[in-house]
Amino acid sequence: SVKDIKNSVKSPYIPVRAVVHSAVMVSEKEMLFTVAPDDAALLTYRPGQFFMAGLPGYGEAPISVTSPSGGRTASFELCVRATGNLTNALHRLKKGDAMTVRGPFGTSFPVDEMKGKDLLFVAGGIGIVPMRSLIKTVLKKRPSFGKATLVYGSRGPDEMLFQGEFAAWRARGLDIRATIDSANSGWKGHVGLVTTLLPEVEVTDGFGLFDQTTQGAGNATGEAPGQHDGAQDDQQRRDDGDATFLVDGGQQLVAGHRIDQQQGGAAQHGQAVERDLP
Repeated sequence: SVKDIKNSVKSPYIPVRAVVHSAVMVSEKEMLFTVAPDDAALLTYRPGQFFMAGLPGYGEAPISVTSPSGGRTASFELCVRATGNLTNALHRLKKGDAMTVRGPFGTSFPVDEMKGKDLLFVAGGIGIVPMRSLIKTVLKKRPSFGKATLVYGSRGPDEMLFQGEFAAWRARGLDIRATIDSANSGWKGHVGLVTTLLPEVEVTDGFGLFDQTTQGAGNATGEAPGQHDGAQDDQQRRDDGDATFLVDGGQQLVAGHRIDQQQGGAAQHGQAVERDLP
């Protein structure tokens, strides 16, 4: 029947109901959701992609996937910072409630091209959200990659996301270098912008994967695309031996793969650009 034909057509532009399995605050502003979509086709996302998450009457926003791909569960994870009407409404959801999701959208990290190479992950603040998807994907197949290093910075220790997972990541072979912007009595690690740690890291024949907020800063700015200063608007490329580093302030580039400027560029570093309904 016509109804059956329509129901068999899968479109990333049609919102799908996703039930909240858990909602946990991971910082003062960020909540980590585990959601199960009604349509299992949405579970075919890749690291670096994002979903449009929404609520009726509030609109929707691009939110990066932060869980690894290829899992055996019927759910995935989204990390949402409360910044406006929609994201604050999402923060009020409890286990058993539902949101809408559609996607996945955007290009992805070139995982297959990364195999056998050293990896350098660089992120600031909420920029680690999409990186976590890639990091956990790499750690699931750790022998397939060379040396892996995460350089991560935040304004302060309370804003450093996923610290509770760092010990497990280190145990699986990830070298983690963490820093905060300014001195804090409760912090015994490195102090300074995330870029001050880069000279200590050696990467040969590898990939440098940068969150755009680390370009000239040690934390996430919370700005939407196009709000960065002029020094960050031009694409920069630096070749360091056999390792290539690509950073773009206005349009996110990940190891040579361009992300959609308006949607992917925002969600790629965890920033929620909300679309409120009239």
